[in-house]
Amino acid sequence: MREGDLLEKDEEELSLVADIKTRKEAGWSLRKIAEWLNGTGAPTKQGGRWHASTVRYVLQNSLYC
Repeated sequence: MREGDLLEKDEEELSLVADIKTRKEAGWSLRKIAEWLNGTGAPTKQGGRWHASTVRYVLQNSLYC
């Protein structure tokens, strides 16, 4: 990506991130959120399984917040 390029919003991704934030604010652990995401079949950006570290990355990454 070049400087000045714009990122496109992905409505499904935004909704998923909002769900992750809601569950974290409700007191869910990162591991429990990852288990929930895997249970829903929601893929990660790379198409893999969710782990607590992946959930933490999403919550801490300013692109998602």
